Amino acid sequence: YTLHNPGIASEVGEWLRKYRQIKMIGFDFISLSSYANRELGRMAHKTFLAKMEFNGQPMEPILIIEDMDLSKLNKSLKKVIVSPLRFQFSDGSPVTVTGWIN
Repeated sequence: YTLHNPGIASEVGEWLRKYRQIKMIGFDFISLSSYANRELGRMAHKTFLAKMEFNGQPMEPILIIEDMDLSKLNKSLKKVIVSPLRFQFSDGSPVTVTGWIN
């Protein structure tokens, strides 16, 4: 897993930004990038986060929550709150993810 972890392709981020209105994506693996394909991972990060336009309209970035574990939940969440620890001039930070079932 250390050298052959999963990753998400940049095409996924592009499709999500064009055709879905989501604000963030979270997953339970260490990074959006696969260690075996670092350059593809850098492209994927840019596709999710960089300024982009589609049909002349700006698209909002999709924030990335890496290494998120919600395995103890056995019901669908109604609301999710993500609370980042903010640092000036930072491009990432630890977050606390809280969910409500009702």
